Amino acid sequence: MLIDLDDFKTVNDTCGHQFGDSLLIHCAELLRHELRQTDVICRYGGDEFAVLLPETTREDASAMMCRLSHEFGKLGTAEGAPAAFGMSFGLSAHPEDDGTVARLVKVADERLLLYKREKKRTARPGPTEIYSHRVVGW
Repeated sequence: MLIDLDDFKTVNDTCGHQFGDSLLIHCAELLRHELRQTDVICRYGGDEFAVLLPETTREDASAMMCRLSHEFGKLGTAEGAPAAFGMSFGLSAHPEDDGTVARLVKVADERLLLYKREKKRTARPGPTEIYSHRVVGW
């Protein structure tokens, strides 16, 4: 799974990089707190995280992302981030997505981009619209 923090550039531009760094740390702590000890969390890029969810079905992973999306929204509000702050994600699974590592990352990234486009197109719909099979592509 890949997670991208929505509008993180806006966070840095409006609240400052020190605030952005602090918010990024809080996001990592939230992931560590909400996910299982067996899950692997990595910072993948500037405002992206990669998460490995061993022994997890795609349905359970989707439900987990729905819950995390809600928690990220609450975190942003509590920390004073701009209203647009949140998270987007892309999921892939083995063996459903032809499970080579490179393929799984590519599929998750493609789904992340599709998810972000769909969120913008539909003016930030609720979780039931965003997490549909049509958007996530499962």
